[in-house]
Amino acid sequence: MFIRYLQMAAALLIFLLILFGGIALATFILAKICQAITILFFPKKRKAVLASELKRLLKVIGSPGNRFRVSRNLKRNIRKRQDVEKNLKLLTESILVHMLLPPNSVTLYVVHSEFDSFSSAGVVGRYYSGEREIELMLRKDQKFWNIAAILTHECSHHFLDSKGVVAKPCLNAEELTDMTAIALGFGGCLDKGFHMMDTKNPYSSTVRTAKLGYLKYSDRLYIRWKILKYRKKSLNRYRAK
Repeated sequence: MFIRYLQMAAALLIFLLILFGGIALATFILAKICQAITILFFPKKRKAVLASELKRLLKVIGSPGNRFRVSRNLKRNIRKRQDVEKNLKLLTESILVHMLLPPNSVTLYVVHSEFDSFSSAGVVGRYYSGEREIELMLRKDQKFWNIAAILTHECSHHFLDSKGVVAKPCLNAEELTDMTAIALGFGGCLDKGFHMMDTKNPYSSTVRTAKLGYLKYSDRLYIRWKILKYRKKSLNRYRAK
């Protein structure tokens, strides 16, 4: 009931804001209210698992990474598929550099495919730890942020591999990999690229829906909130010196 009352209050607030012409502001406030409610009522057991694993991860990373940014030219070239393999390698190198890893520490192989017959995200990108290779299944219907999120996830596998971090039973390896990407500054990239994606078969009317990513949106939101608290705590310690 309490959640329902909060939602009703939020809806009333939005109505009043829209009434006075604040549509953009109303949308922003609604998003923040929904985020606050999600964090407030986040399951305690899941909260404890994510918090403990993030703490363990930050001991390896040192401090959370800054927000990852991509140049407009690189985005445009990949969207238009201009010199696509060359530009995808540049994107991979920029991801690795942002992770403070050597840009040539991973070899990228691009496999062009008109249709992916599998429904899981694991087949659109693979990381081979022994060879330190990433295989990307590239399709025509993939958007830039889908590709960037997949490459970020696979590069995060390489980061964990290079640091010797092994997943524990409480959080599987794929979820830990997504958490690593967020902690390194790729949270926005995952939010833009990890969602339901329809794959169409060019030779028939078959459509398959695949969910990219392994952490739920509520998980990613809670992790980013914990990272923000960590940043504020570190800043206060620095100012106290």
